[in-house]
Amino acid sequence: ASLDFFRPEVYPCFMRGIKTIGHKKRTKKNIIMFIYRNVKLMKIVYLLLFFSFHISYAQDLCLLTADHFYRNENYNEAITEYMRYLYFFQKDTTKIPDHQILGETYYKMAMCYRNLSEWNKAIRAINQSLMYAVTDSSRDSRKLAIAIIRIAGKNYSGAEIELIRLILFSKTASIKDKAHFFLGTCNLYQFNWQEAQKQFNIYFSNKSNFSYFKLDSLLYQAKIIQYKSPGLAKWLSTFLPGSGQLYTGDIKNGINALAINLLTGYFMIDALIDRRFQDLLISHMTLFWRFYQGNRVNAEIIAQSYNDKLNCEAAQKIIHYLEMNSK
Repeated sequence: ASLDFFRPEVYPCFMRGIKTIGHKKRTKKNIIMFIYRNVKLMKIVYLLLFFSFHISYAQDLCLLTADHFYRNENYNEAITEYMRYLYFFQKDTTKIPDHQILGETYYKMAMCYRNLSEWNKAIRAINQSLMYAVTDSSRDSRKLAIAIIRIAGKNYSGAEIELIRLILFSKTASIKDKAHFFLGTCNLYQFNWQEAQKQFNIYFSNKSNFSYFKLDSLLYQAKIIQYKSPGLAKWLSTFLPGSGQLYTGDIKNGINALAINLLTGYFMIDALIDRRFQDLLISHMTLFWRFYQGNRVNAEIIAQSYNDKLNCEAAQKIIHYLEMNSK
């Protein structure tokens, strides 16, 4: 039997059996390794799914919390939550960007900044929202919001540029209509009565429920305001201290300027007559020149303040009328 092993016809069969067994062992090992690797892969997939769900849930929670703070006028807290939402959104690579939600988020942030009077931050946030505007109408609406924020921040020239662009290039009739209104408001705050009247006339021409006659009357009264000339007030006080103030109707400051300049002038002339030249140069002449120059500048400032007061009163009447009748 032992000798049969070495027979040529038996040996090849035995060796084929060994190779078959070895092949089976290698196959089992490969299967085990395949399962092990796939289990690791499945763990990674489950972890990614878990974190993806966690990030998505955190995004929704931040957005809901931010909206709640916004509705309750807690603007600083709302901004924090909106920024947190945007942070989680950047981390979530599994989610397809929703441009509409992103645009609305930046827009709401801008409104928070606007209500906090942080004009530059508000404009930056709206510019970010413009990148995600999905329609021409929403894009123009946000550009209009930029113009309104510029008006609120007293950047009238910047607001005018935005509004004129909307009037010229916007395809949405309602946006163009509102642009005319706010351009009139912008000119109103700058006391450009003629241009304000022109823009309001365009805006209210199609508003059958609004009586334009009263508004037109208020604008006409503003255009015929009798102003005081700052230059004339200054020259009057140059020739007679205090007269420029009296010209503007400021009797108290006029009498005060006249009395002080007469007194310092008297001391200066008295020092000159007594030949006290040192007192004349160092003390009296210095005081006289200071009060005399101050009287001239003050007369000009008072005249300008008088004009600004008249303009503000006229503008406030118009704004009050618009607020009461444009609702």
